[in-house]
Amino acid sequence: MSHRLLIAALFLFAGLGAGVPAGSQEIERIAAVVNDDVISTSDLRSRLDLSMLASGLPPTDENRERLRPQVLRQLIDESLQRQEAERFDIEASQDDIDQAVSTIASNNGMTPDQLLGGLEQAGIPPTTLIEQVAATLAWRDLVRARLMSEVAISEDEIDDAIARITANRGQPEYLVAEIFLSVDDPTQEAQVAELAEQLVQEMRRGANFAAVAQQFSQSPTAASAGDLGWVMSGQLDPAIDRALTTMVPGQLSPPIRTVGGFHIILVRDTRIVAATNPDEVIVHAYQLVLSLPAAATQADVDRISAELQNIIESVRGCDQLQQRAQSIGADDGLDLGTRPLGEFDEQARAMMQSLPVGQPSQIAPLNNGRSAAVYMVCDRQFPDDAGINRDEIANTIGEERVGMLARRYLRDLRNAAYIDLRV
Repeated sequence: MSHRLLIAALFLFAGLGAGVPAGSQEIERIAAVVNDDVISTSDLRSRLDLSMLASGLPPTDENRERLRPQVLRQLIDESLQRQEAERFDIEASQDDIDQAVSTIASNNGMTPDQLLGGLEQAGIPPTTLIEQVAATLAWRDLVRARLMSEVAISEDEIDDAIARITANRGQPEYLVAEIFLSVDDPTQEAQVAELAEQLVQEMRRGANFAAVAQQFSQSPTAASAGDLGWVMSGQLDPAIDRALTTMVPGQLSPPIRTVGGFHIILVRDTRIVAATNPDEVIVHAYQLVLSLPAAATQADVDRISAELQNIIESVRGCDQLQQRAQSIGADDGLDLGTRPLGEFDEQARAMMQSLPVGQPSQIAPLNNGRSAAVYMVCDRQFPDDAGINRDEIANTIGEERVGMLARRYLRDLRNAAYIDLRV
């Protein structure tokens, strides 16, 4: 969440704690037993507080009851992950823990000391966050050590991925982050769906996506704030693919049901698939320019804005754009020629890089302040595949496969464990 939201939440927690009479604290009990580990009710209470604080959820009794099963499950999973890491003598280094805490603090506009001090002020032991970070890092290192060696990417697989990239060139690609909430038992469906919807509503009110992902997501990407990187059509579940085609940068999806559970998707950015340096892509472009009269009135400004907006909504293809330019007496210089994208000025390059062929751009003010333009890419040609990095493609395939194996690994640990729920 933003620095302002976090500080507000800290004061809210501190205020709630300040009025608790002595002796009215909850009696310490066992919340769950996981093999030889015990999760206490104070562990659960502290993690609930941390989860609500980090995600921006109001710390109400209703929210506590709603989140309790999910948070307890996370604590159980972390206990299993920590036990398995210890079995293989894997432990997160202090440097890695410090770096992770520093990153969380930086994302909230704080120093690590301010972050941990703020938690303490809110009645949350700093060890609650540190232990969560340590468990996440240990599991990450265990997965890398044990599962990476099981993933072999063949040259044929890389060739197939390159073929998909080539086939999709000129199509949108999405920079995506995710929050995944699993549904392992059909009886959990309504409860998980309700939680997913509540998290979406809180993020739309301002809660930080990265913080929510780190606290609630059950995907391996939770350790990296839910970051999935750049994806294109066909790489994700079909239900997610369909949602992506309707989304714009900065947009948050509603909960999306897939086979394993619910996904919440954030589109951070979009671009056109090029498989090479975007500045080397050859484009043939048009630019329709409308200028204000020397003694422009507000009516002139409104008229030109309305005309350009009408073009954006109604014109498709460079032939139509040229006809419209002639009909309204637009300025000369409509055809910008055919050249590498990197040779256009910065504004034109930014407007056209992710613009589908034949679709008008949004209105762009020109440098003189008295003109506005709409751009259109009439044609886009790609250089050869020399810019494709086979190692990067192999890494992407490997990370996807390791993520799937990690989910299966944790599921098997859960199925084999002795887990006794006491709350």
